[in-house]
Order: sequence, then structure tokens, then C-alpha cells
Amino acid sequence: MMNKFLKIFLVSIIALFIGAIIYLNYETHFSKAAKEGKANIENIKKVKKGMNEKTVIKIMGEPDYMDYCDVFKTLKGYNYHTNDKSWMYVTVCFDSIMTVQKTYYPKKN
Repeated sequence: MMNKFLKIFLVSIIALFIGAIIYLNYETHFSKAAKEGKANIENIKKVKKGMNEKTVIKIMGEPDYMDYCDVFKTLKGYNYHTNDKSWMYVTVCFDSIMTVQKTYYPKKN
């Protein structure tokens, strides 16, 4: 009786562990958020200094989050999710006339 219970318990733990691995793999690589995050990382490479806001939105879409890029609040920032815990957002920084001044994104060697 105890041996059967132990087998069921171990199989259940293994099934939960495998399920968690599959779920995390899906969320990281195959979910809608993961695909959008990867697209944001690729699309921001097309954004160049001097572009206007309308062009950036055509490339990147509407921002997920808006903030400022500097402590003096002179550069408005458009942030886009990456679905990557090590680099949460890619950011486009605009000056007062809404032209791109800077971009921040993970640059791989």
C-alpha cells in the first residue's frame, strides 16, 4: 500500500516538474508576449537618431509604457516590452520636438 502511494506521489511530482518546464519554455520562446518582445528587440535596431515620432510608431507600434529618459525630464521615453528578465524594455528617447535622440536596447556582440 505504501509502495503504491510512493510511486503515485513520485510520478505526480515528476509530472508537475515537466509541466513547469514546458510552461516556462512556452512563455519564454513561443507565447505572444515572447514573439512581440523579440520583434521589439529587432525593430528598435531600425530606429535612428533624428526620426520623428510618427515614423517610430510605424516601426515599433504604440509604446507599452511612457516615461522620461533622463532625470531632468527633457527626453520623453517610449518603452516596449522585451519579455526578457535581463532587459525588460527597449527604449526610444525623444527630445522636445519629438525627434529621436537615443535608443536603448541589448546590443549583442
